[in-house]
Amino acid sequence: MHQEGKSVSITQLCQWFGVARSSFYYTTKRRAPVALNAALTTLVRDIIEANPTFGVRRITVLLRRRVRRQVNRKTVHRIIRHHGWQVWQKPQGKRPRVAAWPSRAAKPNARWAIDTTHLFTSRDGWCHLTAIIDCCDRTIVGWRLSHSGIARVAASALEDALRERRIDASTNLALRSDNGLVFGAKAFVRVARRYGSTRSTSRRTRPSRTA
Repeated sequence: MHQEGKSVSITQLCQWFGVARSSFYYTTKRRAPVALNAALTTLVRDIIEANPTFGVRRITVLLRRRVRRQVNRKTVHRIIRHHGWQVWQKPQGKRPRVAAWPSRAAKPNARWAIDTTHLFTSRDGWCHLTAIIDCCDRTIVGWRLSHSGIARVAASALEDALRERRIDASTNLALRSDNGLVFGAKAFVRVARRYGSTRSTSRRTRPSRTA
């Protein structure tokens, strides 16, 4: 444009091309080479060769004991990363599954199991589904779907099922759930006690299986 005798300011050019003026004047800065302590590097290498499975924290502890002074852990990490001494280990094998014992009942309305799960719906997004299943005939005796998985929702689902099946204290219904906060809340426990059902919870390391 200068050859055609036209003069355009840098501000106008930046507006045309959608570029900020700070980006026009920006120049990359070269980082200074990393200065590593040769003595510390040698000691770190000796520690790694003697303890190849140690991480940065344990290497730093041993290094401090050898030099008898405080050494920053970031300094040790910088040395290890600069020389490529990091070892990435993938977990081997599979994690053992927790044994899950099935919950069975000899007759209907003898034992129920209740649980809450999360479902994604196209209209309302994530919702909470609380369902109650009879451990004998595997039928769903009560359920509630809501935006919030609060205790009152679970208590309402339980009360609907108890009224529908006409459960009272003489039924001796056993109600099983996990250790969730919802099933231990006052609102839920109050409904279970009102209809004379006995509550039991699965162990944290051994959840019950109802299916």
